[in-house]
Amino acid sequence: MMVRLLLTGWLAVQALSASSSKIWEISDFDGFLQGKLEALSLDDEGRLRLAPRLTTLFESDEALSWATAVAADGSIYLGTGHQGRLYRISPDGKAKLLWQAPEIEIFALEAGPDGALYVATAPHGKVYRVDAKGEAKELYDPQQAYIWDLQLSADGRSLYVATGDEGKIFRMDLSGKGELWLDTGQRHAISLALDPEGRLLAGTDPNGLLYRVDGKDQAFALYDSELPEIRSIAVAPSGEIYFAAMGGAMSLRDQTTQIVSSVVTAGAIAQGQQAGGAGLTAGSAPSMGGGASYSVPTVNYGVETAALFRLRPQQSVDKLWTSKDEDILGLDFDPADPSRLLFITGKAGRLYRIDPDADRLELLAQTDQRQATSLRRNGDTALLSAAYGGALVRLEGSPAAEGVYETGVRDTGGVSQWGRLSWRGEGRIVFETRTGNASKPDGTWSAWSEPIETPGGGPIASPPARFIQWRARLVRQGAEEPLLEQATVSYLPQNQPPTISSVTVKSVKDDGGSGGSSSSNASSSGDSSAAYSITVTASGDASVSSATSTEETRLERNGGERLSITWSASDPDGDELIAAVEFRGEGESGWKTMREDLKEPKLLIDRDALADGRYRFRVRVSDSRSNPPAAARTADKTSAPVLIDHTAPLVTLLERSGDSEARFEARDSASPIAGAEYSVNAGPWTPVRTDDGIADGQAETFTIQLGPGQGERSVTLRVRDRAGNAGLAKTVFP
Repeated sequence: MMVRLLLTGWLAVQALSASSSKIWEISDFDGFLQGKLEALSLDDEGRLRLAPRLTTLFESDEALSWATAVAADGSIYLGTGHQGRLYRISPDGKAKLLWQAPEIEIFALEAGPDGALYVATAPHGKVYRVDAKGEAKELYDPQQAYIWDLQLSADGRSLYVATGDEGKIFRMDLSGKGELWLDTGQRHAISLALDPEGRLLAGTDPNGLLYRVDGKDQAFALYDSELPEIRSIAVAPSGEIYFAAMGGAMSLRDQTTQIVSSVVTAGAIAQGQQAGGAGLTAGSAPSMGGGASYSVPTVNYGVETAALFRLRPQQSVDKLWTSKDEDILGLDFDPADPSRLLFITGKAGRLYRIDPDADRLELLAQTDQRQATSLRRNGDTALLSAAYGGALVRLEGSPAAEGVYETGVRDTGGVSQWGRLSWRGEGRIVFETRTGNASKPDGTWSAWSEPIETPGGGPIASPPARFIQWRARLVRQGAEEPLLEQATVSYLPQNQPPTISSVTVKSVKDDGGSGGSSSSNASSSGDSSAAYSITVTASGDASVSSATSTEETRLERNGGERLSITWSASDPDGDELIAAVEFRGEGESGWKTMREDLKEPKLLIDRDALADGRYRFRVRVSDSRSNPPAAARTADKTSAPVLIDHTAPLVTLLERSGDSEARFEARDSASPIAGAEYSVNAGPWTPVRTDDGIADGQAETFTIQLGPGQGERSVTLRVRDRAGNAGLAKTVFP
């Protein structure tokens, strides 16, 4: 079983330092898939080669083309929208408008054994019989909103008609007499096919059920997909059933919305919206006559949106392919080898080929259409219809003479000098490059460079810039087929400066040199203390984690003997950074270096090495170890002011009144008084307020009043400042 997830992204192998060149390499399937392929195929080993030729048989000004059919004489019919036009392309390549339906969409075509063409329209779907002269007759009206598919019965005498929005399948003879054949119980019967025994197969929406219909009102569910819609079915002579599911994820199942049609309005086309089959979720849309409502399917990115399955005769199921960003819109067998399958997706008109038994996947071709809508095998070729422009394209058996691959735009992160473009492959391959400083190529980009034709590669001549793109032209020379396996661009980005996002200063307890972790930065009154951790961010703001904080950091002592300075720094080039830490006291003009050549973003110092006062700390980082001296870059950031306060408040007794009242004064030279408490006879501590009620100055007075007592009493007052330093004074009442 093969599960192929089509992921985005380039394979980029980058050196560790900016002084070395960096590498942009494309060498695998997912990498090459991000570029634009013109007349090239891409196999699952990540090799580009010339694709089978694509020949445009028909182009028009139609908004969309929906369905194709091939008559016995080789004529090709194309059904289009939004004007309900039917075109005929004769075997000699001449195209003509054959008929225009009363309805605006032609969703399905089936060539009958009688030489007539059977046409299904929408809305208010009807089945018409159209002859080679363009004369049409309405055969059958199932009284349903949409007809999604038609299937000729095994005996060629009747047609099955798949409809919505009631999920009914009808059977009609070629004269137009019809009956309800099966009510699926689903919203839409989307796709039809016959198994080798001539039994009808039907794919439905919104529960993603695949049915086998053994007779009138006799259905057996073969598979319940996790995706809402069974879009296309192909049956091998061996009895293996291949079917494509699309539409979303399990979480979307059974949601009911307004009926969704694959019809989109001209306004939606102008806005670049895609047209798909019946979907499960839909955006709002205008009404388009007769009460019919049309909606554009909503794309749900990031979940599995499409899958290709194989149901074996013994009813085991293999999931062959899945995608999160591509829908399978058509499925048929490879004309060159019927053991392989072709399928088209709604992304960039891609045509894939898969070999289920060999576990091989190939992007066979990428059309210049934004979306392909149908796929039909026609002899030794295949026909693809395109959603936009009403085009019809034929896949030929012979390869193209040359093809072009164009990468997406590579962002090197800054202005870069270019090295070499190297490649591995075979045959004649010609490379060109172009560069610019706008993220999308425009008139400011350089012109495509002179060709690089030297086998193996050569120097890049495009001017220095931030963005680069290359393209390769693969040319067939006689019997020699070109092949590209790998391409590498080397470049040297301009060194970018590092950045410091924050600087944090806090006090930590000494744990014997390991750095400690108990942070204490400021204190409040009483035994409890509020820990402050001030951080200066890239914007220069000081963010402090306390409701009572200020823009100044006051470091609480509380046994903390060390000062911790940490910072967060990064380098866009991934360079190694070294740091230096400096400090400057209030009123001082010069910065003093504390430490240099620091590899770790932290520094611990003895806080006693700094006397009382206010300080700022500056961190400087450099990428000099990863770059030549002339190219090295630096950055610095300064902390908010930090108050260092080692000195306790000076507490003095001002007066004592009688045997129960004492008044004290506390003064602190560095920080405000935070609070006070007193103890009687070495007993428990009792908080006491300042005389003015708020402890917020560097000088405060406190009055202690005791109740009546017996004997001598010793009273101790303890006053703390904001840094946690405590001063004491005592008085004795006789």
